[in-house]
Amino acid sequence: MILSWQKQFTLLLTKYYAPAEAARASSVLLPAILNDFRKMLSAAPVGKVLTESYNTEDGKTVIKVKGKKMKSGRASALVVSDLLVADVPVQFDSVPGFGRVLILEGS
Repeated sequence: MILSWQKQFTLLLTKYYAPAEAARASSVLLPAILNDFRKMLSAAPVGKVLTESYNTEDGKTVIKVKGKKMKSGRASALVVSDLLVADVPVQFDSVPGFGRVLILEGS
C-alpha cells in the first residue's frame, strides 16, 4: 500500500505522539508550515533554493522544508522538493516536468 505524503507525514509524527495526537498535530501543523513556506517562496527570486526548519511547539521534533520558485516560459510554480520530519523524508508523487515534488502554487 502506498501512503499519500500527508499520511506519511502523520505516520512520522507517531514516533513522537500517540496516533490521535499525531493526526491532530498534522492537521494543524502541516497547513501552517506550508502556508508560511509558500509566503517565503513567493517573495524569493526564481531559482533560489530556500530551506526552513520548524520546531514543534513542545520541541519533540523538527520539520524541515526545502524548495524554490521555478519558472518555465510563462508558467511559474512554488515547489517543495523536500519535507523531513526529524531528518526522515516524506516521499512525494512524481509531477510531470518537475520530478518528485509538491507544488504549492502554480500558474
